[in-house]
Amino acid sequence: MLTVQELNKFKQAKTNFKIITLKDVKTALMLKYGNLTKAAQVLNVNYQFLSHVLAGRIYYIYIVQAIQQDLGLTDQQVLEFWPLLKKWPKDTKTA
Repeated sequence: MLTVQELNKFKQAKTNFKIITLKDVKTALMLKYGNLTKAAQVLNVNYQFLSHVLAGRIYYIYIVQAIQQDLGLTDQQVLEFWPLLKKWPKDTKTA
């Protein structure tokens, strides 16, 4: 059980949290939703794919877009966190 002081400290850290690295993206999602399982459910993405994207192992455009919208990341931040994308936003191709 958290004390009032611990709870206030947690709330302050959550409020002052800045996203600077890809690891911070994962931390921000965990702070917002409590865990990555819940984040995946809310973002409507596969948990394993989300985990891989957050680790930088793979790049699913729809997951990166969902994270960007949810956390309010800029296009520049997306390119910094996932440099192999090379260009962002990606052009959407229609048939």
